[in-house]
Amino acid sequence: MNWRWKNGKRMTRDGAIVDTSVLIDFLKGKDPSAAAVAELVTSKRIYTTGIIMAELLQGARTAREEAYATELLDALPALEVTSALWMKTGRLACSLRRKGITLPLSDIAISILAMEHNLSVFSLDSHFHRIPGLTLYKAQKRRAFHVALAPRPSSRRGPKAPFPS
Repeated sequence: MNWRWKNGKRMTRDGAIVDTSVLIDFLKGKDPSAAAVAELVTSKRIYTTGIIMAELLQGARTAREEAYATELLDALPALEVTSALWMKTGRLACSLRRKGITLPLSDIAISILAMEHNLSVFSLDSHFHRIPGLTLYKAQKRRAFHVALAPRPSSRRGPKAPFPS
């Protein structure tokens, strides 16, 4: 992994914490999210955290969806939200609420974690734009390609995405 230093802190280069909404699109094979996630996976610039893992598994409707989500999550490096980061999360949530902005605490925690590690957040949720200091990952329109997680059953219609569209 490429590391660089800033203000005495080690940080990653070009990495992103990929939010649940984008991972769902990836598992459904929906572009441009699917292509962007595939590129982040192959370039080892993708990260997750416990909140995202729990949200993705909570949304699995079948054992097959759960298996694909688990396989994906097992392949991703996970960053932990420490108690110091939870304190920063609470302070930021309080500051935003005083300005009349109420956001999901889980998304504020993901944002704090990303900022702490100098990563961007890749999400389809527009409210991340309201978090000061957060860098958002922008998916480029690219030709789609697939990251193989597990062999998929073949059919005459071609491979089926693990999550239905």
